[in-house]
Amino acid sequence: MEATQEALANTWAAFARLAEQGRQERAFPTVLAKFAVSQFYDGRRVGVGQNSRDVLSERAQRVKQFVVWRLDRYDEQEESWEEAILEDPHTPVFEQVWFRIDFPAWLRRLSPRDRRAAKSLAMGNTTTDVARQLDVSAGRVSQLRRELHKSWLEFHGEDGASLAKRG
Repeated sequence: MEATQEALANTWAAFARLAEQGRQERAFPTVLAKFAVSQFYDGRRVGVGQNSRDVLSERAQRVKQFVVWRLDRYDEQEESWEEAILEDPHTPVFEQVWFRIDFPAWLRRLSPRDRRAAKSLAMGNTTTDVARQLDVSAGRVSQLRRELHKSWLEFHGEDGASLAKRG
Protein backbone atom coordinates (compact mmCIF):
# COMPACT_ATOMS: atom_id res chain seq x y z
CA MET A 1 0.00 0.00 0.00
CA GLU A 2 2.85 2.41 0.85
CA ALA A 3 4.50 1.74 -2.51
CA THR A 4 1.25 2.49 -4.33
CA GLN A 5 0.75 5.73 -2.42
CA GLU A 6 4.33 6.77 -3.05
CA ALA A 7 4.00 6.01 -6.79
CA LEU A 8 0.77 8.06 -6.97
CA ALA A 9 2.44 10.96 -5.16
CA ASN A 10 5.45 10.76 -7.48
CA THR A 11 3.18 10.65 -10.55
CA TRP A 12 1.31 13.73 -9.37
CA ALA A 13 4.56 15.60 -8.62
CA ALA A 14 5.97 14.73 -12.07
CA PHE A 15 2.76 15.88 -13.75
CA ALA A 16 2.82 19.13 -11.74
CA ARG A 17 6.42 19.78 -12.86
CA LEU A 18 5.46 19.23 -16.49
CA ALA A 19 2.45 21.54 -16.09
CA GLU A 20 4.65 24.26 -14.54
CA GLN A 21 6.87 24.04 -17.61
CA GLY A 22 3.87 24.16 -19.96
CA ARG A 23 4.52 20.61 -21.25
CA GLN A 24 1.29 18.82 -20.22
CA GLU A 25 1.12 17.21 -23.67
CA ARG A 26 4.11 15.07 -22.66
CA ALA A 27 2.28 13.66 -19.61
CA PHE A 28 1.49 10.13 -20.80
CA PRO A 29 0.05 7.92 -18.02
CA THR A 30 2.23 4.89 -18.84
CA VAL A 31 5.43 6.93 -18.92
CA LEU A 32 4.56 8.73 -15.67
CA ALA A 33 3.71 5.40 -13.99
CA LYS A 34 6.99 3.76 -15.11
CA PHE A 35 8.93 6.82 -13.95
CA ALA A 36 7.17 6.75 -10.56
CA VAL A 37 7.88 3.05 -10.04
CA SER A 38 11.56 3.44 -10.99
CA GLN A 39 11.82 6.42 -8.61
CA PHE A 40 10.32 4.30 -5.82
CA TYR A 41 12.71 1.39 -6.39
CA ASP A 42 15.62 3.82 -6.51
CA GLY A 43 14.67 5.03 -3.02
CA ARG A 44 13.61 8.49 -4.17
CA ARG A 45 10.62 9.66 -2.16
CA VAL A 46 8.43 12.69 -2.75
CA GLY A 47 9.23 15.46 -0.28
CA VAL A 48 12.22 13.64 1.21
CA GLY A 49 15.71 14.94 0.53
CA GLN A 50 18.34 12.41 -0.45
CA ASN A 51 21.75 12.45 1.14
CA SER A 52 24.12 9.80 -0.19
CA ARG A 53 26.37 10.39 2.83
CA ASP A 54 23.61 9.49 5.31
CA VAL A 55 24.30 5.88 6.35
CA LEU A 56 20.68 5.44 7.45
CA SER A 57 19.34 6.40 4.02
CA GLU A 58 17.86 3.42 2.18
CA ARG A 59 19.12 4.87 -1.08
CA ALA A 60 22.70 5.27 0.18
CA GLN A 61 22.67 1.67 1.42
CA ARG A 62 21.39 0.39 -1.90
CA VAL A 63 23.67 2.52 -4.12
CA LYS A 64 26.82 1.87 -2.07
CA GLN A 65 25.81 -1.72 -1.31
CA PHE A 66 26.00 -1.86 2.46
CA VAL A 67 23.57 -2.66 5.25
CA VAL A 68 23.07 -1.02 8.63
CA TRP A 69 22.20 -3.54 11.36
CA ARG A 70 20.54 -2.83 14.67
CA LEU A 71 22.82 -2.97 17.69
CA ASP A 72 20.20 -4.54 19.87
CA ARG A 73 18.14 -7.68 19.69
CA TYR A 74 15.27 -9.21 21.63
CA ASP A 75 16.25 -12.16 23.80
CA GLU A 76 13.10 -14.28 24.06
CA GLN A 77 14.53 -16.42 26.86
CA GLU A 78 15.31 -13.38 29.04
CA GLU A 79 12.35 -11.43 27.64
CA SER A 80 14.53 -8.36 27.26
CA TRP A 81 16.45 -6.33 24.71
CA GLU A 82 20.19 -6.88 24.66
CA GLU A 83 23.04 -5.20 22.89
CA ALA A 84 24.48 -7.28 20.06
CA ILE A 85 28.04 -8.58 20.27
CA LEU A 86 30.43 -6.49 18.24
CA GLU A 87 33.87 -7.62 17.22
CA ASP A 88 36.53 -5.79 19.16
CA PRO A 89 40.04 -6.28 17.82
CA HIS A 90 41.53 -5.11 21.13
CA THR A 91 39.72 -7.60 23.38
CA PRO A 92 40.66 -11.26 23.04
CA VAL A 93 37.79 -13.51 21.94
CA PHE A 94 37.98 -15.64 25.12
CA GLU A 95 37.46 -12.51 27.24
CA GLN A 96 34.46 -11.48 25.13
CA VAL A 97 32.95 -14.94 25.56
CA TRP A 98 33.72 -14.91 29.28
CA PHE A 99 32.00 -11.55 29.71
CA ARG A 100 28.93 -12.60 27.69
CA ILE A 101 28.49 -15.57 30.03
CA ASP A 102 29.36 -13.91 33.35
CA PHE A 103 27.59 -10.57 32.96
CA PRO A 104 24.05 -12.02 32.64
CA ALA A 105 24.78 -14.49 35.48
CA TRP A 106 25.93 -11.63 37.72
CA LEU A 107 22.91 -9.50 36.77
CA ARG A 108 20.54 -12.30 37.83
CA ARG A 109 21.95 -12.05 41.37
CA LEU A 110 20.99 -8.37 41.65
CA SER A 111 17.69 -6.88 42.70
CA PRO A 112 15.53 -5.58 39.83
CA ARG A 113 16.44 -1.97 40.66
CA ASP A 114 20.17 -2.68 40.87
CA ARG A 115 19.94 -4.69 37.63
CA ARG A 116 18.36 -1.69 35.87
CA ALA A 117 21.07 0.58 37.26
CA ALA A 118 23.88 -1.78 36.21
CA LYS A 119 22.53 -2.12 32.67
CA SER A 120 21.99 1.61 32.34
CA LEU A 121 25.47 2.43 33.63
CA ALA A 122 27.01 -0.24 31.39
CA MET A 123 25.34 1.39 28.38
CA GLY A 124 27.20 4.60 29.20
CA ASN A 125 24.36 6.63 30.72
CA THR A 126 25.43 9.38 33.09
CA THR A 127 24.88 9.32 36.83
CA THR A 128 22.23 12.02 36.42
CA ASP A 129 20.39 10.03 33.73
CA VAL A 130 20.40 6.87 35.85
CA ALA A 131 19.22 8.86 38.88
CA ARG A 132 16.24 10.12 36.85
CA GLN A 133 15.46 6.60 35.60
CA LEU A 134 15.50 5.16 39.12
CA ASP A 135 13.99 8.23 40.81
CA VAL A 136 16.89 8.52 43.27
CA SER A 137 19.59 11.13 43.85
CA ALA A 138 22.77 11.29 41.80
CA GLY A 139 24.70 10.71 45.03
CA ARG A 140 22.84 7.44 45.55
CA VAL A 141 23.73 6.34 42.03
CA SER A 142 27.40 7.07 42.76
CA GLN A 143 27.17 4.90 45.87
CA LEU A 144 25.37 2.23 43.90
CA ARG A 145 28.10 2.32 41.24
CA ARG A 146 30.71 1.51 43.93
CA GLU A 147 28.48 -1.23 45.36
CA LEU A 148 28.00 -2.76 41.90
CA HIS A 149 31.75 -2.65 41.26
CA LYS A 150 32.42 -4.41 44.55
CA SER A 151 29.72 -6.98 43.78
CA TRP A 152 31.26 -7.65 40.35
CA LEU A 153 34.69 -8.21 41.91
CA GLU A 154 33.23 -10.49 44.60
CA PHE A 155 31.38 -12.42 41.90
CA HIS A 156 34.82 -13.22 40.48
CA GLY A 157 36.28 -14.16 43.85
CA GLU A 158 38.25 -11.00 44.48
CA ASP A 159 38.37 -9.93 48.12
CA GLY A 160 38.34 -6.53 49.80
CA ALA A 161 42.17 -6.38 49.90
CA SER A 162 42.47 -6.59 46.14
CA LEU A 163 39.65 -4.04 45.87
CA ALA A 164 41.57 -1.65 48.15
CA LYS A 165 44.75 -2.09 46.03
CA ARG A 166 42.82 -1.13 42.91
CA GLY A 167 41.20 1.96 44.46
